[in-house]
This record gives sequence, C-alpha cells and structure tokens, in this order.
Amino acid sequence: MKFYIKFVFVTVAIFSTVSTVAAGIKISSVHTTEQDLAEFNDKLLALLDPISEKDFSIQSVKKLEFSRRSGVLVCVESKKQQYPYKPPYAFFKSGSVMYHLGGGEFCHLPIGEHAYTEYRLKKPGNLGIKDGDKEAIGNGQVVLEFTVTYEGKAENLRIISNSTKSKRAEEIAIDAISRSEYRTREVAGQKSSVHGLRRTFTF
Repeated sequence: MKFYIKFVFVTVAIFSTVSTVAAGIKISSVHTTEQDLAEFNDKLLALLDPISEKDFSIQSVKKLEFSRRSGVLVCVESKKQQYPYKPPYAFFKSGSVMYHLGGGEFCHLPIGEHAYTEYRLKKPGNLGIKDGDKEAIGNGQVVLEFTVTYEGKAENLRIISNSTKSKRAEEIAIDAISRSEYRTREVAGQKSSVHGLRRTFTF
C-alpha cells in the first residue's frame, strides 16, 4: 500500500510551504464602487458561511501587493467568530478569486511598504504507519485543518473530511501534522500565526 501526502491550501492558496517567500508588501488606497462592494459581499458570504450577512460588515478595502500578486485587501468585522482569532478578518481578492489570508494583522497595517516573510514547512512529521494499517485504512483521503502558530507549531487541528472512514487514518494524519515544524510568518517585523490551513493525506 502506498501513502501519499498532498498539500491543499484552501485558506492561503497563494502561498507555498516549500520555499521561503521573503519580500515586502505594499498597501495603498483604492477606489471601490457599489458594484465592487456587492461582489466582495457575495464572496464573503461563501467564505464566512454559516455566518449570515447581518452578522458581518466590510471594514475597509485597500490595494495589496505582495508575493508577486496584486489585488485588494478586504478587512471584515464580524459579530460571530468564524476563525480561531478575533476579527477583523483579512481576505485577499485577486482577479475573480478571494482567499482568507489566515490572520488579521494585515488589517492593522497603515498605507505604505512593510517587511513580509511567509511561513514555510521546515520539517515534515513522519507518518507513523504500522503493520496492518493497509487493511485497517483502505483507500481514501483525510483532510485536516490547522493553525501554524507564531512559534512554528501546528495547533487547532480538526478533521474536515475522511473518505477512508478509518479512525486509524485520522490518527496518522493528526500525528504527522503535530510533529511538523514550520518557519513562522512575519508581517512588519512581527511573528504571527496562520489560521485555517488545510492539508490532504491520500491513502
């Protein structure tokens, strides 16, 4: 039986954990229309589900340039908590796609240029596969969501889906993530956590 690890980044889909992304970010003002705000609101409804439209509001919209990407930074206040950190929540829209940036520190930055280094995977956790796991697990995928803390640790792990229906598969995935080590994200010289990351294990 072969075990594969496939990285899937639903939350911070523009980043890579393989190589270090060390570059500045630039925040500037941007003009938005009522049509723009309506489009942002529609995309936020999907990203913040099950939070309803009456429970969140767009706080600010600014232009954001980093990681060789250009788009808009949309900061959102919410009456209800969706992610494991306090609002405002930061989202990045580039083209027709909007992503959760994994932390609200972007929303506190003033207009101007700032130092920025993205998190990366330093040391993957070993898969603790034992004899008999092939028969116990079968085929399928386990998707985990987690936070990379400012200390480079994986926390707030939770199972998103498990098509194998095997608890042993979940144990292997959780153990591997828990043993992984990361270089932390730094925004404007401050270490910060990255929330809502997802990783897929294919068995």
